[in-house]
Amino acid sequence: MICNAPAYLFDTTQNNCSACPDQTKYNETTHKCVVLNNDWLIAKNASRLVNEGMPTAYWNQNYDNLLAQNKNRKDCPADKPFYDGVSCINCTNNTPYFNLDTRLCQSCNGSFVYDQTQRDCIDMSQSSYSVTPSALKMSGSLFAHQDKI
Repeated sequence: MICNAPAYLFDTTQNNCSACPDQTKYNETTHKCVVLNNDWLIAKNASRLVNEGMPTAYWNQNYDNLLAQNKNRKDCPADKPFYDGVSCINCTNNTPYFNLDTRLCQSCNGSFVYDQTQRDCIDMSQSSYSVTPSALKMSGSLFAHQDKI
């Protein structure tokens, strides 16, 4: 049996998958639950965040609540802006975005593309984005035509 997020652990006594206990996080390298380090925060203005469908205000309130619980917390440094529950990390190359819910680096696959405004991977095949031509582009095409006399 293969266990997937959030139930990464296979419980041999109950023959099913289970999640890590509270205040721990699954470490994909060691394949064990590790105790969370609560000294770091992801900066509110960090880029490449995936909100996982929750509004940005929800995550901002979560940040404020965590800071209120421990005033010694600080934002992760710019070169490692994302906090995975254990340490500050950077997401690069094939997985450039950080999912705030799973605390894992990810990519947007298939027809999904990253939308900075929504801070989420958006399915472009299901999207109804409309493109409005700018007045400058329209005026340029109006005056680009030349008649030969």
